[in-house]
Amino acid sequence: MTIEQLVQRIDESAPQSELRERAAAERTLRLRGMAGSLLAFAIRGLVRRQGGIHLVVADDRDDASYLCNDLINIAGEEFPGAILFYPTAYKRSVQTRREDPAGIVQRTAVLTALAGHDGSGKPLVICTYPEALAEKVADRQKFSENLLRVRKGQRIGMDELERQLVNYRFEHVDFVGEPGQYARRGGIIDLFSFGDNKPYRIDFFGDDIESIRLFNVGTQLSTETRDEIEIVPNFKNAELADKRVSLPEYIGPDRVTLWMTNAVQFLSKLDQIRTKLLGELDDPAAIDTQVTSRKQFVAETGPWRWISLNVHAPERPAEGQDIDFGASPQPQFNKNFELLADDIRRGNEAGRTTYILTENRVQMERLENVFDSVGLEHVGYGHVPLTLHGGFVM
Repeated sequence: MTIEQLVQRIDESAPQSELRERAAAERTLRLRGMAGSLLAFAIRGLVRRQGGIHLVVADDRDDASYLCNDLINIAGEEFPGAILFYPTAYKRSVQTRREDPAGIVQRTAVLTALAGHDGSGKPLVICTYPEALAEKVADRQKFSENLLRVRKGQRIGMDELERQLVNYRFEHVDFVGEPGQYARRGGIIDLFSFGDNKPYRIDFFGDDIESIRLFNVGTQLSTETRDEIEIVPNFKNAELADKRVSLPEYIGPDRVTLWMTNAVQFLSKLDQIRTKLLGELDDPAAIDTQVTSRKQFVAETGPWRWISLNVHAPERPAEGQDIDFGASPQPQFNKNFELLADDIRRGNEAGRTTYILTENRVQMERLENVFDSVGLEHVGYGHVPLTLHGGFVM
């Protein structure tokens, strides 16, 4: 079976059809019976039919990362570049006060994508978690005003570009290695923007930009060329972040669907983060420039559609009956292939088809050989060339 066929089979299921119909008419829904990576299929199905911005809040960073990877594996080719991970800008959380350059780059990529979203049905999926969503960001207008766009053939001059980088608080180094650094030698400026995960190499011919390339930090070899780039500063700098807003305010009241794997836990976590940070600040009045609150988040997402799993927030109870997907977690076999074969056989007898998911064809051949070696060569199952975080029975 192909990935597309598996996706279609789940998309045509009764619970998924009910989700599509009711999401078009109701503002608050609650789902039950989710297991493994099934949520990624549900999200993909709704995104495909309705488009728009989808903000998915998992319980923690790991769960958000797994869910993001599942979505990319299922729908990455269908929505190229439209599935993004939104982490905290700090090591673990805002309370540590230790910035994480990689996290800032990923957050900036999300803000850039949102700034370029025209409010239409164009899909954009953002996977995140409470610690990341609690942190406030630069105002959308301030963000747009401080993007420096340069293009191939542009007349700007090396001195002028360097002056702009210094104004953006980029650090001058011999060789760039992390976001916020730049290096100049001969007719070349290397710089590592906070808007990309690889640095840029800008070649000048006089005052004209002759070429723009991305390159690998380790090998110094070019990986691709660009005709135009956006140089993004670190918006954690005080002078660039004099006005900070929550992510919902940055997004605005556009067509947004908010998914929460645990609405009660998530909203409570927002106030917990705020309370802990408040006790550590020298100026308690600065709390509103640092993190959002439960009350603010609920108010700003009022126009949005809410979809929660298992529990709903008291501020937004579900409007109708729960949508039950009726799924359960994949059984644990712990490399006991006879147990796996027995489970597949019982499923076949009950009218259930088992699909084994892996992108590694060698693994499938090894499994077939193991079944053959223990006399289980007639076990009936399907194979899908796909990797997911968690299996499920639906």
